[in-house]
Amino acid sequence: MGSDARITDVAQLAAYFRSGCRQPSEFRVGGEFEKVGVFAESGEAVSYRGPRGIAALFRHLVQDHDWLPSYEGPHVVGLEKEGAIITLEPGGQVEFSSAPRETVGEVKRDLAQHLEEMIDISEGLGIRWLALGMQPMSVPGQIEWVPKGRYRIMSERFLQTGTRGHWMMQTTASVQGAYDFESEEDAAEKFRIAFAISPILTAVFANSPFAGGRTTGDLSSRAATWWDTDPTRCGLVPGVFDERFDLDAYIQYALDVPMLFVQRLKGWMPLPAEITFRRYVQEGYRGMRATHDDWELHLSTLFPEVRLKSFIEVRGCDSVPLPLAMSFLAWNEGILYDRDARSDAWRLLRDIKASDRPELHREAHRNGLAGRHEGTPLARYAEQLLDIASDGLARWAEASGRPSDQSLLDPARQLVASGQSPAHRLLDCWNGEWQQNLAQVLSGTAYTHEAAAGA
Repeated sequence: MGSDARITDVAQLAAYFRSGCRQPSEFRVGGEFEKVGVFAESGEAVSYRGPRGIAALFRHLVQDHDWLPSYEGPHVVGLEKEGAIITLEPGGQVEFSSAPRETVGEVKRDLAQHLEEMIDISEGLGIRWLALGMQPMSVPGQIEWVPKGRYRIMSERFLQTGTRGHWMMQTTASVQGAYDFESEEDAAEKFRIAFAISPILTAVFANSPFAGGRTTGDLSSRAATWWDTDPTRCGLVPGVFDERFDLDAYIQYALDVPMLFVQRLKGWMPLPAEITFRRYVQEGYRGMRATHDDWELHLSTLFPEVRLKSFIEVRGCDSVPLPLAMSFLAWNEGILYDRDARSDAWRLLRDIKASDRPELHREAHRNGLAGRHEGTPLARYAEQLLDIASDGLARWAEASGRPSDQSLLDPARQLVASGQSPAHRLLDCWNGEWQQNLAQVLSGTAYTHEAAAGA
């Protein structure tokens, strides 16, 4: 709903969210999949420039696979084809965003095709794409910044807000799911439920025990890094577990988060940290006044575990191999798109104290499925949520007349039954057959044609 129309009253801000309301027959699922790339011979993070860098890879995708490029200045920074989008994260992580689909199975097909194209070209460039939530070897200072103006501004701000901002920007990779809502009330309920289950899903899919060429002590170093980036815009949304939480509460939260920038014809313009969106609406800044485009852009600079836009974006999953990524999308689909499943999930988790929920996330970051909350293994919560999601998928398929995505939960079911997150298995290999050799990590986690097919 982007518009350069001026905002004169905060009451106008709800219109953006209302524009996303859809009938259940129109509900779709979308996925965003980030990958970290390394040069095969050195293990170093892939660069943007150079004959074997990201820009060269993008040129091949345009020439060989009919992607349409988008530019910032002279630099190609994104691609688009048939509703799908490829974009770049600050350290050269490549993100594929699927077109909205009726089922997760259709998203799987799109992602598999994307991976096949990436692998075909990357093999000739000497690049490997890793199914990991964190760049395993290169660290900030060794990684080239993608030439996007917004990233320069963010890199400067995040030096002031936490200790891991550059790590977050340049080394992390995640899987994110996008889900629709029917009304303001439906959006608020799904938002709350998605937040409630997010630490359990982070534990299930924890897949980033390495950074800087060593183990970190966290099974999801990605998640731990995000939580130490900027407390005003990352982590939990205040009041979200109150059953009275509504759209206005999210708007009030967003209004009081400091702005990062606006975009005008002259390019990206940084704003001082004291300028919140509320103050920007009231006072403007250097002759500029708030517009609906500014509001939509500001909402994209909020990074809580779940984000509310014209859809609900669930963000708490490390980058994982394709079958597990589909399990993550289907798991959320089964709970969020079925009313009974939402009620059952909330009933399971509603009694956790608000003051305990940050520690629950930290336990998921550190220990994955082996973590505990008040003596209860997180694997036990995961087992119950998985059954709730499976039942929800069955009812949703029947109600919508679409094929069921239940079978896509099977890879996650195997993890939960074992009580081990993917990171546990990586560490077993690291301390065993890989003999703590980082080259083995790179080869053992790289996408292959077989892995791209979802095997």
